[in-house]
Amino acid sequence: MMKTTHENVTNDALWQKISHFPIGGESADWTATPPTQGLSFSQRLARENDWSIQHARRCIDEYRRFLYLAATAGHSVTPSDAVDQVWHQHLVYTENYWVDLCQDVLPSPLHHGPTKGGSQERVRYQDQYEQTLASYERAFGSVPVEVWPPTEERFAQSIASLRIDRRKFWLIPKPNLTGKSLQGSHLAIAGLAATPFAALFPFNLDGPTFLALYGAAIVIGLVYLLVWFHITNGWSSNPSSPPKLGWGQLSILAGGKKRLLQTTLVALQKRGIVQCDQHGFTILDRGALRAQHDDDPVAVSAMKVTTDYLASSNAPQSFQRLLVAIHSTATNAESQMRESGLLRSTEQRNRFRVGGFGVAGILLAVGGLRCLQGIQNDRPIGFLVLEMILATVGLAVAFHMAGRERLTSLGQSVQERSQRSYPETGLKSTHQTDGGDLDELPSLACWGPAVAAYVLTDPSELFTNDMLYGEEIQAAQKASSSTGWIDWSSSDGGSSFDFSGGGGDAGCGGGCGGCGGCGG
Repeated sequence: MMKTTHENVTNDALWQKISHFPIGGESADWTATPPTQGLSFSQRLARENDWSIQHARRCIDEYRRFLYLAATAGHSVTPSDAVDQVWHQHLVYTENYWVDLCQDVLPSPLHHGPTKGGSQERVRYQDQYEQTLASYERAFGSVPVEVWPPTEERFAQSIASLRIDRRKFWLIPKPNLTGKSLQGSHLAIAGLAATPFAALFPFNLDGPTFLALYGAAIVIGLVYLLVWFHITNGWSSNPSSPPKLGWGQLSILAGGKKRLLQTTLVALQKRGIVQCDQHGFTILDRGALRAQHDDDPVAVSAMKVTTDYLASSNAPQSFQRLLVAIHSTATNAESQMRESGLLRSTEQRNRFRVGGFGVAGILLAVGGLRCLQGIQNDRPIGFLVLEMILATVGLAVAFHMAGRERLTSLGQSVQERSQRSYPETGLKSTHQTDGGDLDELPSLACWGPAVAAYVLTDPSELFTNDMLYGEEIQAAQKASSSTGWIDWSSSDGGSSFDFSGGGGDAGCGGGCGGCGGCGG
């Protein structure tokens, strides 16, 4: 095989083919419009590895360079862990990989050879990886360490990697405490917040004083979590030019996948494309599907996927089955809105968890050490344990509320503006006065079951109302029987994050200690 140099690779014919090859069928031009139906290769890669879409695309670009090195370096090559993840996913796209790439582009098939295990294999692959880095530098210049880390770090990643079911476990990233990472980092706020705690909790304080200070620290910690949440979520609530969303995008913003399908099915039934009876939804006139002026790309994609699925079915389909069919479309839409800053990203959630768990750890560790001190000194610790329980409850409520919040501050602002533009009372009054259908779909996207009865007024639409919104209406009515009022705003879109309930309970535990014992 030929040896490559940085000077000749740019004009190399093989590199030109690889650099323009559509990995997984996705265009190599990242400025091209992403598909509105299903997930592209890069979007699937980002979702499967919990990466940002920008990082996923960068790894795909590096995978192209790895393919070129595999064909031209003259030795066996070993990818970085990130590039290997791209390779694994590409192998699943069998026709695109084995036919389009290996037969039509590469000079010979490229097989993925797994390690046999053992120290000798480990040394062999480490040597191959170092050779690969050297060949990369000769061909393409400096090696990006974000994708191609040094040998020791690369193989430490392989050992530490583990598949995790996120339904059963929380993922809390370890903070990177190097000087470079802390410089200008928001983590410095957590460090500054923790600094006074060391002075406020000397373990030679008497019991009542410690209880008072510890209770105050709990309140301060919960207030810090509130402030830290808004910092990581973005402070802006009045953007200068907020985006204007169509009814499909509003559905995703207000209620996620479920609200999108609800609004889509109402739109299709109103346009005579589908019908609903007690058995489910069936196609009525597929040819009547036409995009209208108020249909945004998300709405168009959702309607097409739904009609295609119903047209291919020989029996009525339930709402739950259609939720499965529309999953990829909704996931793609959520990914795009996350990139636009309307939905919270994984990075924002992780930043909150790192700072939040730091404060929680300090509070509970100090309380725990004080309990041990009390046990050793044979002093009562009842009120201290009570304060720790209240702190744990308050922290758990705070993390639960933060975890449920889907929208960023910008997303909340856009949702509130949309609700003002399409008020619930406005749609009701319109139907009560002239029976019009002004802004039905945007209103339905914003308010869901609260306005469904004013949209689905025809007797033939009673089954639709019950099948789409019956469970939500029953749940709201059940809740209203105990509270006396119905709150439609706390749907899947999530309510705002505050501590008007849980935080107050945790804070009041510190003011009533002094006679019950705190371990001092």
